[in-house]
Amino acid sequence: MLALQVAAALRARGRIAEAFDLVRTHAPAQVLEELRTTGFALLEAGCWSQVENALRSLPQAVRRDDAIVVCLRAQLEAQAGALTRANDLFERACRVAQTTQERAAVSRERAVHCLNQGDTAALAAIEPALDAGSEIDRIDASGIHAMALALTGSFEPARDEIRVALDGARAIDDEHLLARTLHRASYVEYQGGDVGAAQRLARDSAHLAHGIGAWFHFLCAHSIMYGAAASNDDHAAALWHAQQMGFAAERTLDRRHRLYAASAQYVLEVERGRIDRALALESSMPTHSSGFRDELDVHIALAIRKSWDGAFFEGYRQLAALDDRVVDPSERKLLHAALAMFAALGGDERGAAAHLRRYGKPADAVARENAHGNAQGACYAAIAQVLLGHPGRAVRWLPHRAPTAQTRALTTFVREIAELGPSLGRATGSEALRRLRLAGQEGVAQALDAALSARGPQEPAIELTAAERRVLTKIALGMPADAIAREYDRSIHTVRNQIKSVTRKLGASGSIEAVARAKRLGLID
Repeated sequence: MLALQVAAALRARGRIAEAFDLVRTHAPAQVLEELRTTGFALLEAGCWSQVENALRSLPQAVRRDDAIVVCLRAQLEAQAGALTRANDLFERACRVAQTTQERAAVSRERAVHCLNQGDTAALAAIEPALDAGSEIDRIDASGIHAMALALTGSFEPARDEIRVALDGARAIDDEHLLARTLHRASYVEYQGGDVGAAQRLARDSAHLAHGIGAWFHFLCAHSIMYGAAASNDDHAAALWHAQQMGFAAERTLDRRHRLYAASAQYVLEVERGRIDRALALESSMPTHSSGFRDELDVHIALAIRKSWDGAFFEGYRQLAALDDRVVDPSERKLLHAALAMFAALGGDERGAAAHLRRYGKPADAVARENAHGNAQGACYAAIAQVLLGHPGRAVRWLPHRAPTAQTRALTTFVREIAELGPSLGRATGSEALRRLRLAGQEGVAQALDAALSARGPQEPAIELTAAERRVLTKIALGMPADAIAREYDRSIHTVRNQIKSVTRKLGASGSIEAVARAKRLGLID
């Protein structure tokens, strides 16, 4: 038939969407075979509505018992945010698959679905595909397996496997295979901590993907570069990569991809406290679950943004709704640390304490992104401890090595407010908040400022007399009380009374602590 011949020619030129529409219009009896052959590529190209409409036209028995069709339905459910339904359909596809080729195809798609959720079940899911199908299929499966190994912390085996997969992909004249293998290699290197190698591989993948219109792989490559730029504190580069992800998402027409790209931009804008940009992104973001690992980060950012207006519990409730969806142990720790912080910000001491018990203690990082998450969680938990009145415990919980600008700024902030003692409030914490803002953490600073402003009856601003400032300044220089008395022609009794007055006003236990607090509050130079 002429239509099928033309469709084959279009597919050979990479125009699979046009080929599929031609088959649906002029050879409807061949739609099932077309879906089985190119369905996954169509979804990757963003042809969601075409595939969905074609699936609806199939007989119910085929929709229920054809493994590839069931797998395509699972992908559609995941794209709509129905992750539980998607998981059920992937399991059904595994059960009804009849041939080795079908089992391998379902295995690859299911494993990628698990990886998108940060689920280590990807390692078991990909096993049936490792030695099945064509050489391209096996290279594809090997790349996915390497990513799953990296996700579980097996970095060296992952590197060895992805290098072999890359050599195989380069030896085959298939640019789509090479583009996706390159971005998988960049993922492995990033997880293993070699950010430079990850960036180089991701750039190669993005360049190749852009040339062939493989927008999904283009998005994946820029997501790696986004993570690398963010971890290197390069806000401008991270924002540019997030915008490139949005550019690709508009071409894949995948709602998950649009949410993923918008979420990346949103987190950056909230971190910088840019309310207009944050609100604009917030209003355009889809409301369903993303199915990507950034979901927790964007909900934390959303809770921080709501805290700017004092809506601590609104942000807390939305974040708490993730409790049954976050399965990764490291992410669960971060979730409960954030919940403890927002409960404490809102004055719910009992709730904050309950989440701190579930948080436990900071854990060693398994992968690079977990190192950031663990440090971030430790900072949030420490802030909660300070607000609960346990500054000493808070300092002990801080990360020993803060890996990013954000966690370094939060660590410094916690140490500063922990030294302010019981007088913690907006007035006494103003210098610590100012330093946090200077470190680029305007978003968190705004949330903490709102909470400190609302902390019960505010302590009056600390005012020192000119004589008290002079005495404190001399103590800071190491002068004893009798020397200060001689310099200012005062009695030792007067100077000691001034020292006692200053110590009392600052809530300090002695003159040395009084000097430290006065410096932090900007009362002396």
